[in-house]
Amino acid sequence: MGNFRNLAPAFIALLAAGGQVGLPILILTSLRSKGLNRHWIFMNFCFTEIIYSVAFCLLLYSGQYRHDQPNHALCVAQAAIVMGVLPMVGVAAFIFVLQIWATFQDPGSIVFTTFENRYVLFILLLSPYVTFLCFLLASILVATTLSDSVGARNGLFCFFKPTVMYDGHLWHVKTHNLVLDGNT
Repeated sequence: MGNFRNLAPAFIALLAAGGQVGLPILILTSLRSKGLNRHWIFMNFCFTEIIYSVAFCLLLYSGQYRHDQPNHALCVAQAAIVMGVLPMVGVAAFIFVLQIWATFQDPGSIVFTTFENRYVLFILLLSPYVTFLCFLLASILVATTLSDSVGARNGLFCFFKPTVMYDGHLWHVKTHNLVLDGNT
């Protein structure tokens, strides 16, 4: 993978403009507008996109992207957050699509009435963050067990090295040893 450190200004501009300026303006506008009919699942999806944007900018905001070896603790934190935020946004997007689909169902159908239940809505709103927490904790577990498993190879953000991501046996053995046996 190449080093894209020279693209840092464009990378941060795109992430900040859309995810850290545009989406908060959209959320605040829809919250303050009295005549706008908004759905909380849409707002939740926008909020997860804001978290996504901030997660990918941590190395850039700290200025560590300029270094060949960024601060290890920051790199581990960003890699774990990125590994948690990717499935979180995926779950939020899936729930958003399900909500759109349910909106077009017959008002008397079980799908429509299920999505109108406030307990179901609460579970749907909470599920991206539960997903985030699970993946975050698993990533922290792997990153602390394999101290050299993260890096900023692309020069823009820290992530797990491909050998850790694709070597399922290593992931399984290390997780099994740490969780079940208490050994590293």
